[in-house]
Amino acid sequence: MLGKRWRDRDDLVRPAERRTLARSQYGFCETAPFGAIIIGGVNGQNVPNLSGGWQHSFNLATSGQVTLSLRYNLSMVKSRTDRFGQVLASIDGVLKGISPADYIVQLAGTGGGGTSTTGWVQVQINLGTLSAGNHMLSLGGYMTRKSALDEFGVIVIDDVMVTAAQ
Repeated sequence: MLGKRWRDRDDLVRPAERRTLARSQYGFCETAPFGAIIIGGVNGQNVPNLSGGWQHSFNLATSGQVTLSLRYNLSMVKSRTDRFGQVLASIDGVLKGISPADYIVQLAGTGGGGTSTTGWVQVQINLGTLSAGNHMLSLGGYMTRKSALDEFGVIVIDDVMVTAAQ
């Protein structure tokens, strides 16, 4: 249902303090043709609330129940234990997650300079009943804070599919 017309956006899914610290790469690599979001790193400044991702508009001919399916892999690199990253999705500006949360997954840093990771996870999210017409799907990520050049989160996303019940 979705083509390759995704737009890269910073400060997309949660308010961000510094827009230039999230980098979205569409068509990232052979193992994840969709893309990756790298949040943080860049410099050694202490910066809270980082987010970025992609947007894609689509049109429904009739109203109906809509489901989002995707695979993700979230990694927190050299992040402290009091910091976390999230994989996020929204439809028409409303965050959708794994109930009761408004995010798909949340992962804390390891502290001590290591990397924590979810590994590849397949997920389906109920986006609700959408009316006929245009809608905006946003996929992205959020990181609570970074304070070092080598502290960042990486969200790799693949196999994105939106289906509408007929």
